[in-house]
Amino acid sequence: MIQLTTSHFGYFEFRLCPDKKSIDQLVTQDCFDQHLLSLENGSNRYSIVTSGQNETHYPKVQLPPGITCQFCVLQWNYRTGIHHHNI
Repeated sequence: MIQLTTSHFGYFEFRLCPDKKSIDQLVTQDCFDQHLLSLENGSNRYSIVTSGQNETHYPKVQLPPGITCQFCVLQWNYRTGIHHHNI
């Protein structure tokens, strides 16, 4: 569940680093970049298309087949977009 208090349009992306071997091990962006997750509809982006406030979103992200780990780290990015209005 993701609750936005203000929408800046754009999209969410989710990545996973399954290579962490202990709770103290740091993960790298390279690890995240190797595992861009898909949504249930097959897309890698969950688009924000409304401009409402206090909206709740429920993106359903799929883990890659065969991925198991004790210390997986999930990365969530919100790439905002610019929405133009005609005046």
